[in-house]
Amino acid sequence: MQLKDAIAARRSVRGFLPTPVAANTLQSIAVEAARAASGGNLQPWHVDIVTDASLAELKSVMATKLAKGEVEVHGYDIYPAALDGLYDQRRRAVGEALYGHIGIPREDRARRKTWFARNFALFGAPAAYFVSVERRMGRRSGRTWACSCRT
Repeated sequence: MQLKDAIAARRSVRGFLPTPVAANTLQSIAVEAARAASGGNLQPWHVDIVTDASLAELKSVMATKLAKGEVEVHGYDIYPAALDGLYDQRRRAVGEALYGHIGIPREDRARRKTWFARNFALFGAPAAYFVSVERRMGRRSGRTWACSCRT
């Protein structure tokens, strides 16, 4: 496959089969990703692979927090504080396209909130990778990620 074909085929998945993924497959993916380049070849990231009972517990904790309206403070801005213009238009257009595609109108806040909560249930994925970088490494350290991981 050519790189341009891989890029063109990229998609965001919002639903997964509940089929478990073998631990050695998850580990193999992480090891392959560890070959990604980073500035100065520091590879400053750490990856945790979460499955089974630990994943179910995480999803339960997140569902409880959402039901209570609890939010966690981000360690950094997901979007720039002054996101406007073209970038804000793109972000909003993508959201509108997503909700339009699944038939949830803008004014149906309850259904939008229910759909949004699926983010925190990891869209039903049977496994999750969490990538972290020590704060002392700075925000730019994790731009290209891979891992030294544990399961």
